[in-house]
Formats: sequence, structure tokens, C-alpha cells
Amino acid sequence: MQAMQGFHKNGVITLDEPLSVGDGRVVVYVIQPQDNSPRILREPIPGKPTLIGLWDGEVTIPDDFNEPLDDLKEYMY
Repeated sequence: MQAMQGFHKNGVITLDEPLSVGDGRVVVYVIQPQDNSPRILREPIPGKPTLIGLWDGEVTIPDDFNEPLDDLKEYMY
């Protein structure tokens, strides 16, 4: 078994590099939906899917995220 990357456009799949195995069956997994909708990663609880990318671009982390909080300075040494 060998994993390869490539892209799909207009019904044609182009691999980034040639396969190093002989003839055989292949399985293709599409990892990026074309409509950019959230993808289901797994269902840890049946009927409750975990969505990937649901909050993409909606949440930001400030540059000073790991800096000590002013409220806790008296407890830090």
C-alpha cells in the first residue's frame, strides 16, 4: 500500500509524483470538499458528527496568548 498526493480537476486526477508500484487497484479519498462546507472527521457518538472547519476564520488567538495574566502576577515568581 502506498499513499500519494495530487489533485483533481475536471474529472482528471493528477499525482504529484509517479507511483512506484506495479499495476493494481486504487482507492481515491477526496480530502477537500469542493463546496468548502465543513467535513465530518468522525462520529465519536453515533448521530453526533464532529465537524472540521466549522469555525474557520471565526476564531483568532492574540499574539500575547502565552504571556502571564496581570491578575496572576502576584502568584508568579
